[in-house]
Amino acid sequence: MTLKIILTSVLVVTIYGCYPIGVAAQTFSEIREKAVGMVEAKYPERETTHLEMTLKRVEENQAFYNWQITQNGKQRWIVIKIFYGKNQDETAKFMEVSNGNIPTGPGRKRANLGDEAYYSENLRVDFARLRFRKANVYFDIQATTIKEAEEIAKGFDKLIKKK
Repeated sequence: MTLKIILTSVLVVTIYGCYPIGVAAQTFSEIREKAVGMVEAKYPERETTHLEMTLKRVEENQAFYNWQITQNGKQRWIVIKIFYGKNQDETAKFMEVSNGNIPTGPGRKRANLGDEAYYSENLRVDFARLRFRKANVYFDIQATTIKEAEEIAKGFDKLIKKK
């Protein structure tokens, strides 16, 4: 009986050791599916609303999605980028490099999303961008308004469970 308990304990520790540090039993595919589902649920097909995914590109540890939204005759868009790092350090480095690649800089810092977050908006061209990382997952959300980007980001933030 004692041997059985010891073997079971060793098996449990071994299995949990295989999951990426920072995300509790969430695979990249699960996160992608839930994120896409959240965006599509936000814009259900109605007589006055049409949502069309215009780009879907999935790589080993990154995914890119673009949607065009036509609502009451007006067109808007949503762009999502997801990076799934091996650990928190890799994701923090990815975000640091991303910050350096943005011509206007990372934007203003936010304290209410994930482990690190930035946002920027340009009202002249109806553009808003909100980027954040939580555990080993990074999200870059671009939308027509900051309110729209925030709503999506808050849903994504709840999606990622930290250990």
